[in-house]
Amino acid sequence: MAYNQNFFSFHFTTPNFEFPGRTLYSYYLEGHDLDWSLPSAVDIASYSRVPPGKYTFYVRSVINGVEQPARSVVLLVARPWWLTVWAKLCYLMALLLIAYYVYKAIKARERERQTEEKVDFFITTAHDLLTPLNLIQAPLKDLKKESEISGRSAYLLQMALNNSTKLAHYVEKLLDFQRISLNATRLVLSRQEPDAFLRYRLDSFRLVAANKMIAIEYVADESVRQPVLFDKEKLSRIFDNLLSNAIKYTPYGGCITVTARMDGANWYLQVRDTGIGISVRDQQMVFKHIFRAENAINSEEIGSGIGLKLVGSLVKLHKGKIAFRSKPGEGTEFNLTFPLQYEEVDGEVIVSRVEATEAVPTITEIVEKPRILVVEDDPEMARYLELSLQPLYQVYLAGNGVEALRCCEEFQPQLIISDVMMPAMNGFELCRQLKENVQLKENVKTSHIPFLLVTGLTDPQNVLEGIRLGAIDYIAKPFNKEVLKAKIHTIFNQQHTLQHRWLEELKSENATELNNKVDQEFMEKLMNFIEVNMDNPGLNISVLCREMAMSRTLLYNKITSLTGQPPPLNLSAPSGSGVPLPF
Repeated sequence: MAYNQNFFSFHFTTPNFEFPGRTLYSYYLEGHDLDWSLPSAVDIASYSRVPPGKYTFYVRSVINGVEQPARSVVLLVARPWWLTVWAKLCYLMALLLIAYYVYKAIKARERERQTEEKVDFFITTAHDLLTPLNLIQAPLKDLKKESEISGRSAYLLQMALNNSTKLAHYVEKLLDFQRISLNATRLVLSRQEPDAFLRYRLDSFRLVAANKMIAIEYVADESVRQPVLFDKEKLSRIFDNLLSNAIKYTPYGGCITVTARMDGANWYLQVRDTGIGISVRDQQMVFKHIFRAENAINSEEIGSGIGLKLVGSLVKLHKGKIAFRSKPGEGTEFNLTFPLQYEEVDGEVIVSRVEATEAVPTITEIVEKPRILVVEDDPEMARYLELSLQPLYQVYLAGNGVEALRCCEEFQPQLIISDVMMPAMNGFELCRQLKENVQLKENVKTSHIPFLLVTGLTDPQNVLEGIRLGAIDYIAKPFNKEVLKAKIHTIFNQQHTLQHRWLEELKSENATELNNKVDQEFMEKLMNFIEVNMDNPGLNISVLCREMAMSRTLLYNKITSLTGQPPPLNLSAPSGSGVPLPF
């Protein structure tokens, strides 16, 4: 019987034709009644609200005081579905799940409390460090400016300055947490091109990546070249943290890819690396706590564990979203989404009404000292040259020709000093490839870079071979340091003189041809494009970069090396004004 059919009656009778009035009945429902009923002439037994279960109904007759054998019938009242065994198992599972999530919530709250305590402790420590840190940095900077220190002392002084700067960077991160937690950080939005911004930020990391032979690839749609609203300072912190982590935890020879695109409502940024990855167990801790994954700790890379938590907070403040995918041993991919439109809220979002200028560094920002690449396979000689030239120049080192080509792709040196006898690729072959732009990316031009050979091969045949391949001069080992410095100074002075002479001739529309055919073709293409589009008010640096298939920094370096001056931000002139090419 169903659970809702628990109202029922039993009718019974005994054929007794001899003494029908002397027949009595007694019954008993096993599992429900406590005992047999008293014998009576009632031939019906009624029950109501009988609980679910299995019952046996017994009935017997008493004729003339003699009990007759009892008869029985089995009755089953089914349980309702919510009281079945399966239902009870479900209840048990639900209780266990509730208990589990309550436990997780308690643990999460405990971890959050511990994280807040750590942040509070770090912030308090950061505030205490500000004054002594300033008192460390200021004398070191003054000492560097006022003292003529060279050699090992200069190296140690620069090391102290670099590490104090790194410490200041960590302190600033901690103070950012305090500003965010106190809602003291606001979005200050301005219209800028994501493409120009990202290229500029990438350029500052290329040398660091080159030290680990990590290739950085940048892929962007045409859509990200139009201005959008974002907070430049906060986006710099977000991007720098992600790219710094990618370089830090990507092994030698790895690859980092940065991708940017845009649709009708958002613009997207992706940073993907081929690094050590994040384990599944540690992934749930990212963005939530001050935490370093186990494999990151084992990598022996220095880190505080606060970078990604800061990134998550800044992305949220920027009204954006961040997600990631990672697989240990294969790499990590971070995907960020930022809106194109923001609602101005008092005290939270400020939209600047002034259009931001493009994120293109000026020449003084790009380079303070001339850049020299020293290609030398002897570490002691390379270090000696670096220490000798560092007071006057930015010096970069490469161990052979292959490394030198890679360095030229990452930054454009203004002079190359190279040995001849080296493994992998000798100095002659390096000179030839640089002068012919062989095995280099399409947007990397090196034919204009002066090439100075410093070697022990002083026989006329080798000297002539170097000059024939395009070397500007030849210095024999052993050499005098002052003579080398004088030659370098002369090379830069000659370049400066030729640039001014060429510039004057260019302005008078009577320019002489450059000595190098590749440079001449480059300048002819550039000049022809400018002359054709001179009346176009939209002619600017971005248009030139697309036409010449070069990044902004590379175009600055190339034109500056050939003309001595950078291209202006606006190249157009009024129609028929007769204004010469505005370099």
